[in-house]
Amino acid sequence: MIDPELAKRYEQLQLLTTGQLFTKERFAAIIDLNLSHNLFSKLRRNPEVRIDYYRIFYRKSGAVLSNRQMNILFPTETSNHEVLISAKGNYQLEFRNKKGNNLLSRQIISNNETATLRSFQLSKVDTICISPLPDSSVVVYLTLVNQEPFLCVHDLDEMEALLQY
Repeated sequence: MIDPELAKRYEQLQLLTTGQLFTKERFAAIIDLNLSHNLFSKLRRNPEVRIDYYRIFYRKSGAVLSNRQMNILFPTETSNHEVLISAKGNYQLEFRNKKGNNLLSRQIISNNETATLRSFQLSKVDTICISPLPDSSVVVYLTLVNQEPFLCVHDLDEMEALLQY
């Protein structure tokens, strides 16, 4: 990674998601990730760092969902967040709250030709479900939740460029 702070954050996320549960290093990473300054403001100022950050979350081969779904869970309901999803195939998105028990909205997306990048505003959502439509599959390349909306068109342009990487 280009940016040392971004590399540190990535290592902390790795420790958080794959490390042993009750270690002082993992607890230190949790505290640092929660108390550190807003990483997204730094990403807005530097396009080179931003594209490097996006690559962390991009899977070139994708995650194939045939007869299972992908759930994105939040500890609390989101407010003024945005999610970017890059996927190919026929699938549905469900936006839910109340710990996933209440359906807020559902989107059906059909696109077997190429991966598309879609942006969705989140309000009072605590769960996003991505699932293939019956008798089909979906390949998910990227799911990225931002604490603030992607206000600039160049954010989406960068993401489209990343899909060609």
